[in-house]
Amino acid sequence: MTGFRHESLKLLSIDTASATADVAVTEGDTLLSEITVARMETHSRHLMDMIDTALKMAGVSLQEVDGFAYTRGPGSFTGLRIGLSVIKGLAFSMGKPLVGVSCLDVLACQVMASDRIICAMMDARNKEVYCARYRYLEGKLLQVVPEAVLSPGEAVEGITEPCLLTGEGAERYRPLYEAFLGEKVRFSHPLAGIPRAVTVARLGLDRFAENKIEDIQSVSPVYLRKAFAESRFIDSTP
Repeated sequence: MTGFRHESLKLLSIDTASATADVAVTEGDTLLSEITVARMETHSRHLMDMIDTALKMAGVSLQEVDGFAYTRGPGSFTGLRIGLSVIKGLAFSMGKPLVGVSCLDVLACQVMASDRIICAMMDARNKEVYCARYRYLEGKLLQVVPEAVLSPGEAVEGITEPCLLTGEGAERYRPLYEAFLGEKVRFSHPLAGIPRAVTVARLGLDRFAENKIEDIQSVSPVYLRKAFAESRFIDSTP
């Protein structure tokens, strides 16, 4: 099946998986606008306004958008639900395709290419992190250890080589990782550990090119934790 035309695809992309909400409008590889809001309030207070403003700043109408991309998880239960509900509603009402990308893939993609193994981590609260490991092979970033929710110690278990840690989960437990990994560990800049919608768009373009389109009727967030955990787990992230 032939994929979408990469160079001209106008995407509206969002991330709501963490305390920071981000919206971007792109055309192919060109960023037209991006808005970030970092407030300890539910994303439902800002997301639609952010989308409207990002479209106006980009000079693009909602009707001109060719498709939508979003972070499917892991992350805040509440944030993921809000983001998917909004972007799913827009895609459905406009009759436009939708793709989802991993938030951990986004974090790994935001650090510079390295010969180190890359560990992307999000704070999962409850003394756990969402994590996955990546490696650049022949210039391509590949996930080499799948997504999981683990204790901070388990997240770096078995690492015996130089590594690069990124994401708010890495920053939260930085002293532990420095003590455990010693000279082997390096950390990305904290700003690189905040998911950005422009990176969602970058990965979303690949999904569109491969025709990995979501079924709008059945799409749901990827929590990693079992659904029943939410009744026992207070998620204080917006």
